[in-house]
Amino acid sequence: IPQNYEDWANYIGEDGLVYLNSGYSAMGYLMNYWMGVENTIYASYDFEDVLDECVQKINNNVLEQVEIYNANGVVVTANRLEEGIFGPEIAMTVENNSDKNITVSSRELSVNGYMFDGSSLYADVAAGKKSKETLTIMSSEMEEAGIDTVAEVAFWLHIYESDSFKDIDDSDLITLRTSVADTYIQPVDDSGQEIYSDNDIRVVCKGLMDDTLWDGTLVFYIENNRNESVSVRAENVSVNGFMVDESMWADLRPMTRSVDGMYLISLEDAEVESLEDVKSIEFTLKVTDAKWREIDETDPIELTFE
Repeated sequence: IPQNYEDWANYIGEDGLVYLNSGYSAMGYLMNYWMGVENTIYASYDFEDVLDECVQKINNNVLEQVEIYNANGVVVTANRLEEGIFGPEIAMTVENNSDKNITVSSRELSVNGYMFDGSSLYADVAAGKKSKETLTIMSSEMEEAGIDTVAEVAFWLHIYESDSFKDIDDSDLITLRTSVADTYIQPVDDSGQEIYSDNDIRVVCKGLMDDTLWDGTLVFYIENNRNESVSVRAENVSVNGFMVDESMWADLRPMTRSVDGMYLISLEDAEVESLEDVKSIEFTLKVTDAKWREIDETDPIELTFE
């Protein structure tokens, strides 16, 4: 191969670039997306073990091309799983054969059974046009959930007219499975202080953490073992006896999990200068179904910190 590469490079000179269209094999993936032909070849000699490990990981994340939606003049195809700037990406093609400008977005997305809020697909496609799009899976959300291998991605598509915002369709639940889906077992870390366990729903507090965006985040593991979607939110939140602003709202499809946070805002109102000054947090939890019907509302829950 090295001699062939030199022959190719000499043939095209300085006016061309050696490019290998190797489909979706691991070596083709490295050459086309990450390292280039020359660096991949050199790495195969200088870092054989490292390259072999990398190839094995790529092969474990193969997603076969599949048409995931075809109705109302709209065709959506999932092409492959690849690495992006913010995390893994599912490359997609959205084809709009209708006479209306459309928007296609993903809703209630989960990875390996964990609900993700920040990972999504959002595509605007003009009438009669096609568009190359990506569904981005945020690496930060994968890290929070303890996910290092994408085995299964599930979501549904919401499609509407871009100009009038008129709904066109909501798809059924779409599930994409990679080549490891049948054998991969997702680790689950539900350690912490269980603060709610009823109605086939569990909430576990995993602790108070610093946050670069908010004043602090109270992290929860939430588990929905019901056969319906639920929302879990916090109300009447106080820190050290002072009411504070916060944001906590977790939506979970049936039989899914979530690592979510209560994002604390304006802790100065509670005379808190740092998280070390937080001695207690009190709140109630409200659980509702997809039609906003109340499933449960807890008594005040108090967490103390030393």
